[in-house]
Amino acid sequence: GVQESMCLVNEEGIVGRVTRVDLTGSYVITLHNPHFKVGAMIARNRVRGTVHGAKSDISRYCTMNYIDMKDDVRVNDRVVASPESFFPTGYPIGRVVRVDADTGSLWKTADVELAVDPYRLDEAFLLEQAPIAADELAGTVEDESVVSVAPTVPDMRSLQERYAP
Repeated sequence: GVQESMCLVNEEGIVGRVTRVDLTGSYVITLHNPHFKVGAMIARNRVRGTVHGAKSDISRYCTMNYIDMKDDVRVNDRVVASPESFFPTGYPIGRVVRVDADTGSLWKTADVELAVDPYRLDEAFLLEQAPIAADELAGTVEDESVVSVAPTVPDMRSLQERYAP
């Protein structure tokens, strides 16, 4: 049941995404990988950007790019997945440890310490997204017998109960 592009998470935050599946296993690119990027936002004020993997294997931090110079980003701000990402919106990515406004461009950057250390990981979950029918998205479902099975807010189910296939 594992498929390419499935999201890998654990209770602390985002781990990575499945890049390849074959008969003997699945391959995951972690958030720490220099080639990984994910849509992100600051939880406090929803400032958007993109978190890119660490610049090298020895770096502990990823970089949040494309932050407008006028936007307020501070050290210790929580960084979470934005609605533009593959991951559930608001899911933890990490926290800001340094902000650099001296980039020589119209954007500033921030160093982000990841919520999940991929080198100290014991357990993770794959998320399976349920496709939404086009008529449901358009709001044209006319069946009055449809009863919502949406959980009450806040959703207190475990991560596995909410997203596992």
